[in-house]
Amino acid sequence: MPLLASPMFALGAQEFLALATKLDEQTGETSRRNIDAGIMSDFDVPGLQDLPLVTRAREVLRYALRRVGRDSFAAIARDVVNASGWFVRLAQRGPEGKAIAANVLKALDAVAEAEAEFGNSPRSIALAFDRFLAGKEAPGPLNEEGDGAVRIMNMGNLPFTKELRDYHMGKIAERAAFEHRKATFQMVTDDVYAISKGRLVGRPR
Repeated sequence: MPLLASPMFALGAQEFLALATKLDEQTGETSRRNIDAGIMSDFDVPGLQDLPLVTRAREVLRYALRRVGRDSFAAIARDVVNASGWFVRLAQRGPEGKAIAANVLKALDAVAEAEAEFGNSPRSIALAFDRFLAGKEAPGPLNEEGDGAVRIMNMGNLPFTKELRDYHMGKIAERAAFEHRKATFQMVTDDVYAISKGRLVGRPR
C-alpha cells in the first residue's frame, strides 16, 4: 500500500514482511497474505511481532475503517493524518516541515470541498480530488542549491503556501549572493549543463 510506505506511516521492508506473512499454527509453515489482511490481523510470525510502526498503523487504520459510513470522509482523512503522528514529525523539521504540513492541510481541504459538493460518494470524491490534482500546473524549472536541496524557481500553480514560496525564493537569493549574480533563469541553464557533465550545480566562471 502506497499509504503505508509514505511518510505518514513510513513502514519499511521489515514491517511489510510482517504484514504480508501468515503463520499456520498447526503446521508451523508460513505463507503470504494480503497487506489488508495483515492490517486486520493481530498475529504475526515470530521475529516480526510487536513492531511499533505496524502497531501504530493497525490502530489508526482500523479505527478509520470502523468510522466509514458513520463519519464524513474528510473528517476521517484528517484524523488519520493527525493520529499517524506525521504532523508532529513535520513540525520537528522546522520551517520546511511546517510548510509541507500546510500543503497537506490544503489537500485535506480539497477532500472536504469535494465531499460538500458530492456528498457521501467515495468514487465522486476520489474523482474530484484527482481533478483537483490534475488542475495544478507543472512546477517551473528546478534549481539545485549548493547544499544539495532542490529549489523551485517558478512554482506555477502548485498549492504551496506563501511561507514555502518565500522559503524557496530566499534560498535561491542566498545562492545568487554567494555566486555574485542575480537569481535568473541562467542559474537553471547552468545547472542543466552541469548535470550533463556529471555535476549537480553549475557555477558561473
